[in-house]
Amino acid sequence: MKQFFNILNIHVNHVMRLTLIVIAYLTCSSVFAQNWFQLGTGTDNDVRALTVYNNRVVAGGSFMSAGGIYVSRIAKWDGSSWVNFGLGFNNDVRALTVYNGELIAAGNFTHSGGSVVNRIARWDGTSWLPLGTGMNGSVLALTVYNNELVAAGQFTVAGGITAYRIAKWNGTYWSEVGTGVNSNVNALIVFNGALIAAGEFTSAGGINAKRIAKWGGTSWESLGAGLDNEEVFALAVQNSSLFAGGSFTSIGNIPVNRIARWDGLSWSFVGSGVNNNIYSLYSLGNEIYATGDFTAAGTTNANRIAKWNGSEWFSLGTGINSTGYALCSALGDIFVGGIFNTAGVITANHIARFSLITEVTGQTSAPEKFKLYQNYPNPFNPVTKISFDIPTASNVSLTVYNSEGKEVKSYNYGNLSSGSYSEFFDGNGISSGIYFYRIHAGDFSQTNKMILIK
Repeated sequence: MKQFFNILNIHVNHVMRLTLIVIAYLTCSSVFAQNWFQLGTGTDNDVRALTVYNNRVVAGGSFMSAGGIYVSRIAKWDGSSWVNFGLGFNNDVRALTVYNGELIAAGNFTHSGGSVVNRIARWDGTSWLPLGTGMNGSVLALTVYNNELVAAGQFTVAGGITAYRIAKWNGTYWSEVGTGVNSNVNALIVFNGALIAAGEFTSAGGINAKRIAKWGGTSWESLGAGLDNEEVFALAVQNSSLFAGGSFTSIGNIPVNRIARWDGLSWSFVGSGVNNNIYSLYSLGNEIYATGDFTAAGTTNANRIAKWNGSEWFSLGTGINSTGYALCSALGDIFVGGIFNTAGVITANHIARFSLITEVTGQTSAPEKFKLYQNYPNPFNPVTKISFDIPTASNVSLTVYNSEGKEVKSYNYGNLSSGSYSEFFDGNGISSGIYFYRIHAGDFSQTNKMILIK
């Protein structure tokens, strides 16, 4: 392990020296010091779904073991090791969310141990319990809308009633969402007070709605002309925009290359898109993260994972070596799951964590002194930016503590070249309150206070 970190530090130092030269010569934008990390020994098969539950990352998929222990298709990462959830399931987990404080899992399964849980179940802290009689086909997507759990996928019956590929659960029983849609739903999200469904369908509630539609509570509506071809696999919301990703390549015969943005009135490009399918999107701060089986995003080489900052695409290190299917964020880091076994230069079996530190651009000289700036915004909900200056090359770490002095998150950057840097801290999964962040850079140390209000 020590040898690994020595190699990683050498790699980071080399990259930082090269990027500082590029900045000085071209005065270009955005440089990254990148770090991929393992989650133990990972899983023994595909990871298809990720979420955060009780401050822990939960993974679901087709795997039977995680970190060498038997977990049967679902497990949680406690920060240092994998933990199982009861008896797991007899088939794949394809979607995860949290509803009324409970973890919800859905997919192709029909049993957990000896209990019948037809394709959807809730975790009560000790075992998996059914939601009514469940569904007669696969559940591929979950979200919460108007205090109800919404499930969608390939089914036509939910809780004994006809529900064409989408249904809602009020805590007691299932009901249909209008008359549903005419083919598979792959993704769900809430945008501008409406429920958005997307997939391969071409009509919703009897109206023309090509592969994406919105439910306002009483009826289905199309989003413009919809998408011309193929499927939508992923949705994300950032600020006042809805992003859709998938295998589609055009809208109204205009090329969009597998990702597009809806502003509430019309569709638009997201740069020049990506060169192959997108299977998951995730919004964090002012950026959209995408994963799939693409190898280029815009004009950037980006192996199956990339981020869009609103104007251009960036790679996440050297990416992953095979398809990514799921994304989530916990305490500022991005987690990706899929069928890969390498992330960056490390072995990472089907799941990995990416920690990003951004160098401030436009510098012409090194900072004069060490400094830790006040986070912005403050108070924040849920993401804030922490910036600091490093006048000389130093071994740097940044740690966040709660008001009781317990560590919440630690960023260990290794040896950083002189420069100004920013880190985005994500407060998803932690409670409102006062937090402290402390930097250590060589012999320098400074602590500041920040406030999370949800």
